[in-house]
Amino acid sequence: MAKILVVDDAPDLRDNVVVLLKLDKHVVDEAERATDALAFLGQGEYDLLVLDWELPDMSGVDLCRQYRADGGTGGVLIVSGRSSAVDKSDALDAGADDYVTKPYSVRELRSRVNALLRRTSGAATSRRTEQTLQKLPVASYSGQTLSDRYLIHEMLGKGGMGVVYRAEHVHLKRVVAVKVLNKNNVIDDRDVRRFKSEAQITSRLSHPALVQVYDFGFTDDDSPFIVMEYLQGKTLAEILRDAGRVYYPTAISICITLCEALAHAHENKLVHRDIKPSNVMISGSPQQPTVKLLDLGLSKLLMPSPETEELTIRGEIFGSPLYMSPEQWLTRPVDERSDMYSMGCLLYEILTGEVPFKGSGFMDTGFKHMNEFPRLLREICPEANIPGPLEELTLKLLAKNPDHRVQTMTELKNLLLYIPLPKDSRA
Repeated sequence: MAKILVVDDAPDLRDNVVVLLKLDKHVVDEAERATDALAFLGQGEYDLLVLDWELPDMSGVDLCRQYRADGGTGGVLIVSGRSSAVDKSDALDAGADDYVTKPYSVRELRSRVNALLRRTSGAATSRRTEQTLQKLPVASYSGQTLSDRYLIHEMLGKGGMGVVYRAEHVHLKRVVAVKVLNKNNVIDDRDVRRFKSEAQITSRLSHPALVQVYDFGFTDDDSPFIVMEYLQGKTLAEILRDAGRVYYPTAISICITLCEALAHAHENKLVHRDIKPSNVMISGSPQQPTVKLLDLGLSKLLMPSPETEELTIRGEIFGSPLYMSPEQWLTRPVDERSDMYSMGCLLYEILTGEVPFKGSGFMDTGFKHMNEFPRLLREICPEANIPGPLEELTLKLLAKNPDHRVQTMTELKNLLLYIPLPKDSRA
């Protein structure tokens, strides 16, 4: 993990660079003017400075020259639309370590940043941390009894923070699901407290389409765990892998149920932030599916206490890349409308069999979410006969600006109810 300062007076370009760096887990500060950058530099050293040439109060090259004169030792990358050999020489003579010309590719910028960071102690620290984590063994609790109550039978799956097991309450003989924090991903005690917050938040919710939380505790090796209702069925992701896509009346039915569940969460000042097909469990018949929304582990309170606010500090990116809203990629504050965007991604995929945006990697996917427009659904899957109003609504959910999306889940539910359905689906 390196400490990086990005200086650019163009907000969109600056945001793009900041997202690239944060996705690689760097700590990033940003400034619009050279004077603001100098104020940051007066507070401490940085591993890398990314400087635009054209700044309103001082050129990036002059800023680099002053930084070196003041004893700055971090790497400096100049970003500019100037491509002449003279300009590049001027930048390097001023103390820059590298120079990239606009327009640049995501891959090029990342490669140049990484090359410069290899010369800094911040990058070395990051590599040592990653190597340490990779060597940690994955604990298995199969066959153990947790808190003298929950006999672990088998692992059901792994998530970003935890491992889920099928278990049984030894006294009540009730089958449950137990989620144990994956200690390989614990960097500090905020992960443990965030996991505990998940249990506390979820236990306050009561809705038939939200997974129920029964208990919370710690294993013998102090790993926290949550006890939840055990669900049988298939995730929506598994259904899509088997069927490719979902008939649009069924898709509408699933999304109406999700709207009801999310409306309940939002009424309790909670944003899910990780809506995706693998977090939707489907059981029952195809005509009348039972839908459950899973995993509130990335949830954020809209009106946080000081403790929960500290658990979701600015600069951390939470969510699944294929379904994250532009504001999540930019690590900006999120509200219910971020979930609305993710619902748009999910609806788009289950109707067409394809996600709206998918790049060559994390950063490219983020750029597409922030800068590109999705293809029309009827172009991707004309045989699905998706009604025009449903396509229009799906694309509205994917608006880059939250103000241009549907604003509440109740409103979205009502709009879905008005989508025309074939006669045979109303029986």
